[in-house]
Amino acid sequence: MKHDELETAVPPVPPKQKRGIWWVVKWSLVLFLLLVFALVALNFRLLPGPDSPLVRVSPETTWITEPLKPNGDVDYMAYLNQQNSAGVKPEENAFVDLVRIVGPIPDGKLVPKQFFDLLGIKTPSERADYFREPFQGQKYDDESVWATVGGVELNWEGALGLTSSVPFDIKDFPELGHWYETSRNHLDAMRVAVAKPSYYMPYVGETLSESKFPVLHATRNLARGLHRSSMIRMGQGDVSGAIDDQLAILRLGRVVGSQGSPLELLLSLQISGIARNAIAQTVFGGDCGADDLERLATIMSSLPEFPMFAARQLNFDRLRVLDVVTMRGRMGPMPHPAKTDFSADPFGDELGQTSLSDKIVRSPVDWEAALRGVNSAFDGVIDATNTDDIGARMDAWKKVNSQARQVNSNLRETGSVGKNWLAGRSGRGRDIGEWVSNVVVSPNSSVHEASVRGATEELLLITSIALQRYKLQNGEYPERLEQLEPEFLDTVPTDLFSGNSLVYDGLAGDPFLLYSIGPNRKDDNGVHDLHDIPWDSDLLAVPTLRTVQDFIDAIRN
Repeated sequence: MKHDELETAVPPVPPKQKRGIWWVVKWSLVLFLLLVFALVALNFRLLPGPDSPLVRVSPETTWITEPLKPNGDVDYMAYLNQQNSAGVKPEENAFVDLVRIVGPIPDGKLVPKQFFDLLGIKTPSERADYFREPFQGQKYDDESVWATVGGVELNWEGALGLTSSVPFDIKDFPELGHWYETSRNHLDAMRVAVAKPSYYMPYVGETLSESKFPVLHATRNLARGLHRSSMIRMGQGDVSGAIDDQLAILRLGRVVGSQGSPLELLLSLQISGIARNAIAQTVFGGDCGADDLERLATIMSSLPEFPMFAARQLNFDRLRVLDVVTMRGRMGPMPHPAKTDFSADPFGDELGQTSLSDKIVRSPVDWEAALRGVNSAFDGVIDATNTDDIGARMDAWKKVNSQARQVNSNLRETGSVGKNWLAGRSGRGRDIGEWVSNVVVSPNSSVHEASVRGATEELLLITSIALQRYKLQNGEYPERLEQLEPEFLDTVPTDLFSGNSLVYDGLAGDPFLLYSIGPNRKDDNGVHDLHDIPWDSDLLAVPTLRTVQDFIDAIRN
């Protein structure tokens, strides 16, 4: 074959074509769709049906494993009600009597029938005569004169302050006198109720995360009523009767704080504070004799241990968080922390109010990972704060708060939404569990500090009673607190904030100086300015206002 014929037989190589913009767009779109498909495959999983449990029930996920709802989810509210009601008979339940004193509409809202069913009693009539604390539900013109005492005109707010602070003459307050006469039966019933051996208040609602505490806040009104009764009795010279009221308030505070929720503990601390203020007025009022002081000391020493914030309250919140996370797994997505107002209620309806794009981007979640994250967070806090050293415990709570702020800050950083998407179902679940736990746990540091403060103030009161008893027997106060042992005190109390002795000077103050260094754990030398009291400064045993004249002088100044 000739050379020119060979060249003709071999087909020429076509020129190389250039790839245009549409080729780039086409393959970019393909790659994008593949990436979307991979991310969906990584993140998406159909949730179980309404008749199947959301997660596998186990100590690692749900913490408790029974009782179960019909769909297989853990019923946390039923668990707590079963635990709290175990062995409590209606006739021995102090709360049953308290409910019958305040009635089925204590705060203007009808208590649900479920509440009374769980108590094991019939729903009380709405028309019966029930206790109402003076001033409850009433509004007065701030300019109107409600009473004139010591030449000073008091509006209703001033009268409210005086009658809840110091012993007074009931004749100066005719409206309050009418309340006292018509409330005697209710006040007597309160004193009997709080002496009962058991206490159980049911939690009601669709879920524990949405639980209601019917009648709970009404117990504070009962305490206020007993307090005013004690101030009226002190004004009438009935010291023994006043002490009956004050001890009833103390017992009420103990029973309200016995179940374990942080809210009940906070209310218990408020009620206990009302009792301590009233008892201090009696102890330092000048009319309290040796027998009265001995009765106070004996009964106070026999009361149950002062309610302190501990693992029990944290575990209540653990169950509440596990319940809300499970509920959101059923009902809708949790919002991403970067788009959430952390000052809002973490259990509020806003958690479910997310846009369609939010649902598409964030609803695929490994809810088991979320629940494991909750348990891990609560276990860590309990371990960190589990110490008998109050100072070390307060430092541990500061560290917990700092870590919580850091977690929230990290989750709200720019780009965290994208990281949340790329983290996959498990990573997203872990973030949700960690975030919600920190939102709920962090505020409890203030509840813990409030319980330490309340316990310290009670120790100051107990020591004051011992000092007064010593003075009545020996004619003067001791030089050292150790002289109170063992006749008036088994052991001298330790200042919970310092770990050292309470600060005492029998020759200073009126009638003496006794104080704790307080939450700031710094000795401020017992300085007490009535008009400018730092919340974390020294806690003084002796009340500044002890008479009506003291109150009037404070108003004038």
